[in-house]
Amino acid sequence: MHKQIDNSYSCYKIELTYLFTGEGNVGCHNGHGSFGIRTASSWTKPGVRGFIKFGTDHEIVASSSESILGDYNIGEWVKLTVVYKLKADKVTLKYFIDGEFVREETHDKAEEESSPVSDFYFTITSGDTRCLYDDIRIVAY
Repeated sequence: MHKQIDNSYSCYKIELTYLFTGEGNVGCHNGHGSFGIRTASSWTKPGVRGFIKFGTDHEIVASSSESILGDYNIGEWVKLTVVYKLKADKVTLKYFIDGEFVREETHDKAEEESSPVSDFYFTITSGDTRCLYDDIRIVAY
């Protein structure tokens, strides 16, 4: 799924709930889903900033640093929040799991994050397995 978001803001709060059903096998994708932003509504265009990916070992991983944020269980919903803040030449990401603060990271901006003409698309994936996303909310400020 791709959802275009207004890129004129400097801060975004992305909230969603995720459930891995346990169905399917990992094939050419190396996980049970992910979410982040891209500059085009196409799977063939590279992502600009990954936020979270769901590992095959049931770990919730910060995509930019590969840091383990927590874990998830088959058949249980988990609420995830990412606060994505664009600064002059840096990006700050704050991660929350089930309402609890987990980690903050700062990274260099990607070229596309510095360009006011780049379109941003919020993207969620499921890999080759069945997972569900719900309660998706994006607040820009």
